Amino acid sequence: MASLQKKWKGLAFCLLLAVPSWFLGKMFPIIGGAVIAIIAGMVIAVFMKNKDGLEDGIKFTSKKVLQWAVILLGFGMNLNVVLETGKQSLPIIVCTITTSLRSISLCISHPTSPPWWEWAPPSAAVPPSQPRRL
Repeated sequence: MASLQKKWKGLAFCLLLAVPSWFLGKMFPIIGGAVIAIIAGMVIAVFMKNKDGLEDGIKFTSKKVLQWAVILLGFGMNLNVVLETGKQSLPIIVCTITTSLRSISLCISHPTSPPWWEWAPPSAAVPPSQPRRL
């Protein structure tokens, strides 16, 4: 009971954030309530100065309640729906991962070499006394 008295403000705060996000997620199903709640939480965290009394409840909600919600959500999923959704989104996932990995490798592959936008192929090499041109 003492634990609930420490957490009730944070739990109520998360509930007050989750309910409108859920309704907005129903109105905009492409975005979804979870994304709306995450963005709203980030915005509120920037502007909220006094967070006393909320930390315990928010931590409990983000750890325990979220874990149980994901587990229960998994029980309600149909395997055919999961496979169909995965088949439709696979090209997007592959393109996103490929682009991300390529961007990261270009940025960190050669820290001493010039950035990729200043790179010139060896055939375009100029003597060191002249400026480098692309």
